[in-house]
Amino acid sequence: MATSKVSKKFQVLIPREIRDKLAVKKGDTVELQVRKGKIILTPVGVIPKAEAWYWSDQWQTKVKGSAKDLERGKARSYKSVAQLRKDLGH
Repeated sequence: MATSKVSKKFQVLIPREIRDKLAVKKGDTVELQVRKGKIILTPVGVIPKAEAWYWSDQWQTKVKGSAKDLERGKARSYKSVAQLRKDLGH
């Protein structure tokens, strides 16, 4: 078990052995919760606003549907844009 002291500014150093195990890097965001008298610190990923649409429930439903279509063979692949355009009648 690792320990750390609380500084004058109420900061706590995460010991190297724990940082290494959880791959916590400088600048990472962590979530803090209190459970049964204990402080729980959990690394969290932050999604940039420009990418948030991808993680919406609506978009993830579409992605899952596309993956199912691929599994069922309902998709085609093309070796060139010209092939795709020909198949689309352009």
